[in-house]
Amino acid sequence: MSRYRFLSILFIVFLIAVGAALNFLYPSLRGADLSIGTKVIINVYLLLLIVLATIGLFLEKYYKQIILIFIISFCTLSIILGGSELYLFLKKAHPGPQHKYDLKALYKYYNSFCVQHLHPYYIFSLPYNNALINKINNPVCSIDSNGFRGPGPEERGEKKLAFLLGGSAAFGLEATSNATTITGFLNEQQSRYFFVNAGVPGWNSMQELYRLLLQLLAYHPDLILVYDGHNDASISYKHAKSGHDYLEGTPDSYGALAAKVDDIRSQGKNIFNLDINYEMLWSKLNSLCLPELRAYLSNMRGKNPQVVVNLHLQEELEKSGKLDAAWKKKAEATAGNYVKNLSLMRTLTQERNIKIIFIFQPYLFAHQNKGQCLQEYFHKYKSINAEKINFINKFHEIVINKAATLGRFYDFYTLFDQYYQDIPGGKIFGDEVHLYDRGNEIVAREIIPLLP
Repeated sequence: MSRYRFLSILFIVFLIAVGAALNFLYPSLRGADLSIGTKVIINVYLLLLIVLATIGLFLEKYYKQIILIFIISFCTLSIILGGSELYLFLKKAHPGPQHKYDLKALYKYYNSFCVQHLHPYYIFSLPYNNALINKINNPVCSIDSNGFRGPGPEERGEKKLAFLLGGSAAFGLEATSNATTITGFLNEQQSRYFFVNAGVPGWNSMQELYRLLLQLLAYHPDLILVYDGHNDASISYKHAKSGHDYLEGTPDSYGALAAKVDDIRSQGKNIFNLDINYEMLWSKLNSLCLPELRAYLSNMRGKNPQVVVNLHLQEELEKSGKLDAAWKKKAEATAGNYVKNLSLMRTLTQERNIKIIFIFQPYLFAHQNKGQCLQEYFHKYKSINAEKINFINKFHEIVINKAATLGRFYDFYTLFDQYYQDIPGGKIFGDEVHLYDRGNEIVAREIIPLLP
């Protein structure tokens, strides 16, 4: 066999192998949340491989030209994609108030704060290692060495000290800065109290209770403000839906931890047993593939969304997710545990002459005037979980019936109905519970008259 013949066959085999690999991955790519531009590039590249392989198979004497075409096209494509990625990366500015609702940009600043680090007291929490804290802090979101977002208790001056406890909504997950969280607006709009943000993404009331007992009481605060409710119901629903019969108050992601280390003393016997999460591995590789270019193409596609939402149909869908007896019983148990945790917080603060206020946070799907927000939600998430919505609503109903025992308990569940006849999309809710800056500002405004 001549050298030319061997190189030609080798090149054709290479093209077929690359094409086969891409075809093998393509079903996963199609199922992934890729932009239309990325999918077009994949299809064009596949077509190029097929054409070159076909030419090489039947026009062997032109293999040098074919290889040259392939090299030129591959290099050109790489330069275009690499250059675009570099340009978009360098062009990207730190989001501030002028980029309030560029969520994809904001999420990059919040991703590290949504990681659930193991914690000796709370099972999962924000990082408590100073080196890691310094690494993830950024111009949009930052925490101090004690896990407080924004200014800590040492900056109170002569003001009374107050803490805001809660999950990611209290933390201000979609705020554009520390100053545009609920605590930021509270400190701006009143001068009696200095509010410190003690919210932690993903936490439920059990973890909040532990933090109050183990950390916050030591500061001898004048006021504790608890802003929560959704996570207790949502996490409980997720555990039950996954078939886990965990104790009430079990934190988020506990199942993933238990699956790996439930019998921790036996782990050393299986040091060569590699448990590879291929789905997570693919997700990680996928996220590294031209993230800036994909985000840009996706944003271009989303500038003029042609999404037609039959609001009446979706309202009916919400109503159709009726709860059976088992789910109602679960909601009752979850609500009972939640109220118990709040009652314990009240006891702990009353014994120390500390004021405490409980607020049940707003929930998009509970609002009547959610038309525009609902359209935005469907454009982003494509569907809703009617059963989950009804479970959370039932949980809320039970909590309200028990709230008389809690003292200063206020229901913000449908807060924004009194502000808007149609809650505007892109202004109040980022999703079903997280609020944009304007939403946080309204919540802070409503809290101020309730302060003792």
